[in-house]
Amino acid sequence: YQVIEFARSQVEWMSEKIVRQFEENRANPFHLRYVKLCHDLSELDKIRAPKVVLASQPDLESGFARD
Repeated sequence: YQVIEFARSQVEWMSEKIVRQFEENRANPFHLRYVKLCHDLSELDKIRAPKVVLASQPDLESGFARD
């Protein structure tokens, strides 16, 4: 969750093309329209549609990977 929020706020550090798109139409590349960010398993359980869970830890040693 925090990684996405941080990325949304750092547009000025992205490529010139992305910065230009943001300045012209305020389209943030990290505004993920079809992605729901969940903080815990209870939030994940509320989503009834098919889903893919992305974990930020590559070794799967913490977070949703452990549950």
